[in-house]
Amino acid sequence: MNIEDYIRKQITEHLNPSHLEIINESHLHVGHAGDDGSGQTHFKVVVVSDQFNGMQAVKKHMLINDLLSDCFENGLHALSLKLEATNNRI
Repeated sequence: MNIEDYIRKQITEHLNPSHLEIINESHLHVGHAGDDGSGQTHFKVVVVSDQFNGMQAVKKHMLINDLLSDCFENGLHALSLKLEATNNRI
């Protein structure tokens, strides 16, 4: 399973998002730090979930980073996050 699919699986299974976007931005970083040539190193993720209701921003980021810790050990270099509670919809 590639990193993008793994991100989708983890977030979908654990957060049941009402909105999920995963944007692969690796092509924008070819030849830069963290580029390993896989095309799976830099992602932007947008998530809207009930699980974020009442949660501080730093806690949301910690939750996602914990869910995706395996990715960072297997080639993911950069992850940009936009995380919103459903009661604070984007």
